Amino acid sequence: MLLHVSHRFVDVIACSTSFIDVTNYLFDCFAESIMHLFKEIFRPLLYTIYEWVVYNEPPSEYSLTFM
Repeated sequence: MLLHVSHRFVDVIACSTSFIDVTNYLFDCFAESIMHLFKEIFRPLLYTIYEWVVYNEPPSEYSLTFM
């Protein structure tokens, strides 16, 4: 699966016209790979991503950007 996603990623980077297109495509690839995981693997991955998003604070030099 990862090999398939990496080939798709290279194709998108090669013909992409905007950053938003690449970001959307990467999210779709990530979501597709998540759907193939078993529950035992998915739950720790979900908790790790959730903790990364919720508990990590941006550096102080980025404070104005995120206000």
